[in-house]
Amino acid sequence: MRRSGLALRRRTSICQKLPANFEHQLREFQKYVINLRTRGNFPMGHIGNADETPIYQDMPYNYTVHEKGAKQVQLKTTGCEKLRITVMLGGLADGRMKSELVVIPAGMTSVLQPMDVCINKPFKDRLKKIYAGWLSDPARELTPSGKIKRAPPDEVARWLSRAWKAIPEEIMARAFKKCCISNNLDGTEDDVLWEGEIAYKFFWYFGLQFFGFEINKCKCFRQLCCRGGQRRQRRRRRRK
Repeated sequence: MRRSGLALRRRTSICQKLPANFEHQLREFQKYVINLRTRGNFPMGHIGNADETPIYQDMPYNYTVHEKGAKQVQLKTTGCEKLRITVMLGGLADGRMKSELVVIPAGMTSVLQPMDVCINKPFKDRLKKIYAGWLSDPARELTPSGKIKRAPPDEVARWLSRAWKAIPEEIMARAFKKCCISNNLDGTEDDVLWEGEIAYKFFWYFGLQFFGFEINKCKCFRQLCCRGGQRRQRRRRRRK
């Protein structure tokens, strides 16, 4: 094996293979970023990167110290080697990585998550509009079976960029205020949280509790505060 340049190796995961024209793509990416920085004059604190990475709940080493000749070698774990969570890591170009962790309580993302409150729906609406325009183009390529070929990943990425840039800055700022994240610290904007639909849900919930209603059995409350419940009710009526 040594004479042939071979050795016993441990199995590895599939590594990323660079494309044949990676040098050209690298230069084009650098040019694009340099042009963006030149036009926008962004400070380093406004340039960042984020990436998702899986983290397993059990992270045992592949090696351990054990007696020679043992036929069975076990590692101490909780048995959750296949359970994992997704971690989002991010940092800024000026080196800052410090942040404070804020965990949104379970079931409260619809009122405390800025993206859920104000951004996701208008973003998806704009994305659907772009997709509809692409789909209606008569010049779309077809598959041998006559179906429209799906959009390539770079095309979808451009859709996402256009839809995201179409979100007004006022909506983004409003989203953070609506969730009581960027409100004035003097308390003058604390009432923003209770405007609109959230206030309606709040007063209905506590009003029904005050009068002794069992919330889980209250049909009116479920229909007013749960859109999914409304859809289910309509489907049941159609079946009847």
